[in-house]
Amino acid sequence: MTQVNRPEVRVSIAAGLTWEFLVPSSAATCVEQAEEMCEFCDRLYSAFGEFLVPIEISYVITKFDQDRELRPDTDTGEQVRRELRNDAGIGVSEFVESTAIDQHGVRWIPQVPFDKNRYKVHFDGTDYAVKRSDCTPYQNGECRQGMAIPDPLELTVTHRPARDLLSATADHVLTVSVAMHSDLWLRTSTDGERNREYLGSFLSDIAGAVSAESVKRDKYKTSDFWNDLSVYSGDDAYINLEPEEIY
Repeated sequence: MTQVNRPEVRVSIAAGLTWEFLVPSSAATCVEQAEEMCEFCDRLYSAFGEFLVPIEISYVITKFDQDRELRPDTDTGEQVRRELRNDAGIGVSEFVESTAIDQHGVRWIPQVPFDKNRYKVHFDGTDYAVKRSDCTPYQNGECRQGMAIPDPLELTVTHRPARDLLSATADHVLTVSVAMHSDLWLRTSTDGERNREYLGSFLSDIAGAVSAESVKRDKYKTSDFWNDLSVYSGDDAYINLEPEEIY
């Protein structure tokens, strides 16, 4: 992708729209869960394509002396933090290798946040690769340099109990959560339309890659996102502000 003059990507620390892809988990023990999480992330990687390239991943492995049922008491385990950074992109093999521990331990990996990524976005007839440092934070409709800057999207993989999900068919689920922190995908402009195509294809690819049983969509109506970026319903500059408009 061509990289010349960098476009402005406005972001809010708050999220506006979210998509959560749900997959039943068959794991009953920590050993099974860790293996399932690695295999799940391997499949998820196939959805990234050119749209998303991980460059930082930070997560925690809880290590136990012996296998046990899920949702263990973490106070009894050893916390092992993994910090992966690679500006050229963290490949799936690099991630999977990072999940290994010594042969005498048992792993539990309940969450993997893809902390920082590069994203394919379209501006003025050209595709760009943008990352967090290319973004501009906004608060209450104004540029706020010096604030914490999120990625335009927040991507997190989680293994958790399914008790709060009425549609769940298992005791635990694997989820891929995608949260929107930028308005670039909501604009009615030609660039906005192309960027929605990119994001919609990405979300569709996630559903296919992980064989999602269902997708939970949400709009955080009271989020600061809308005021921070001056995105309001009825404004001709923006589409209908619902997640279904994109995927």
